[in-house]
Amino acid sequence: MAPKPEEKPPQVANAVKKAKYDPVRAACVHVLEMVLERGWKTDEAISQVLNASRFNDLDRRFLLQLSHGVIKMKRRLDYTYARYLQRPDFRMDRLTRNILRLGMYQLIFTDRIPPGAAVSETVNLARGMVHHTRGSFINAVLRNYLREPNKVAFPDKQASPEQYLAEFYSYPDWFVKYCIGEFGLERAEKLLARGNRAPDVTYRLNPLRFSAADLGKLLDKQKIAFKTGRYLSDFYHISRQGLPLEKELIDSGRVYVQDESAGLAVRLLDPQPGTHLLDLAAAPGGKSTYAAALMENEGMVTAIDVNQHRLETLVENALRLGIHIIAPVL
Repeated sequence: MAPKPEEKPPQVANAVKKAKYDPVRAACVHVLEMVLERGWKTDEAISQVLNASRFNDLDRRFLLQLSHGVIKMKRRLDYTYARYLQRPDFRMDRLTRNILRLGMYQLIFTDRIPPGAAVSETVNLARGMVHHTRGSFINAVLRNYLREPNKVAFPDKQASPEQYLAEFYSYPDWFVKYCIGEFGLERAEKLLARGNRAPDVTYRLNPLRFSAADLGKLLDKQKIAFKTGRYLSDFYHISRQGLPLEKELIDSGRVYVQDESAGLAVRLLDPQPGTHLLDLAAAPGGKSTYAAALMENEGMVTAIDVNQHRLETLVENALRLGIHIIAPVL
């Protein structure tokens, strides 16, 4: 069930101040709790947690990597750690389960974190956030995996292709079945594998704050490789993430992080200066602000949403981008 607008996130700031464990990983556990146990949307949960903390750019990117990664690969993580439990019917509390997922994700899917560090940091989380006995339990599971990583036997690809793809690539059964039926087994697997790749970050240029020429010069000066959108020339795909420049560009309103496909919907509408638009389920404002920018801040965009917090985020985004023709409606 989705959270009510007035629902408050966990008190992350106070928790991490007192912690003897890594505050970024602790914040990630809070995100997992909010999304997997309480029904928050991922981006909303991350935003709430970041707003309650004081992480630098590198820590923010690490939190994003861990949070999105664990949530995306949850099915495979659960399948994997279950093979290392002494009792298959062992029931974990949800906090321990999410900490274990986080630790397993670092061992399987990250190559810059030494395995020993991943284990010790995860154990510290469990001891500090749950109980020291849970730390011992997680230590045993993770070290069992390190000793025998090949113990995990996924379903036979030939005998049970749907189950294999669902477990290995971490997708719902219905989606895997649809992909195989629509594209065939070989192409379906390629699509599922591609869907798990870390995406490039995509910036939408805000012409009210910055020009395309200036953005190109800035990226070139920083030696950041980029390419303009496949369909929209004011979208920029950048493979390097977590750069100090990124925060500067976003905070100053010169760019907005938005997928090019979302921009296509606005471009097809072709909003002109002086137009009056109605945007339903508008928050956090990507399409509304893009339309307003194309309208050159002339006209009106009525942005309606049922979530007060998301609507407040829309207003903040509009102000940062220098847009003043959006009328928010709850």
